[in-house]
Amino acid sequence: QGEAVEALRDTAGAQEHAAKLTAFEQDMKKFLKEDKAEGFDVVLNSLAGEHVAASLGLLRPFGRFVELGKRDAYEGAAFGLQPFLRGLAYSAAHLDVLMLEAPVAARALLDEVQAALPSLPKLPTLTYEMSEINEALDFMVRCTHVGKILLRAPRTLKRSEEHTSEL
Repeated sequence: QGEAVEALRDTAGAQEHAAKLTAFEQDMKKFLKEDKAEGFDVVLNSLAGEHVAASLGLLRPFGRFVELGKRDAYEGAAFGLQPFLRGLAYSAAHLDVLMLEAPVAARALLDEVQAALPSLPKLPTLTYEMSEINEALDFMVRCTHVGKILLRAPRTLKRSEEHTSEL
């Protein structure tokens, strides 16, 4: 499952993960304090595990938590219901399910998004070479990035001997 996942399983990795989770919570709470806000109205979440509970704790009463990821659902993860005593709403926004179950609505939504794209701010991108895929995945699992992480494919792909002889 990769070096990053294995590192989280050992004690040092688990401690590092806990420190990152705490740093994430502290950064968000600092942002809210500086903004004099009592919490976020909406959290668009793609993080998994303990970050879900941390993010739920950052919502103001009657806030909305919109889950974009599926990892916790596939793994059958559970989290406490206490945050929902503040009237929070939890939704899963899964475009693949929408396309299967309501294709007309999915098409209308995608058309609306496509029309709005030119006016939206561009997300920052960080590009790695394909040979740096391990570094890119390690960076991604840190949950510290904003924007897109791209892998650049080589300009030419080498064909295997058996396929080249058939051409």
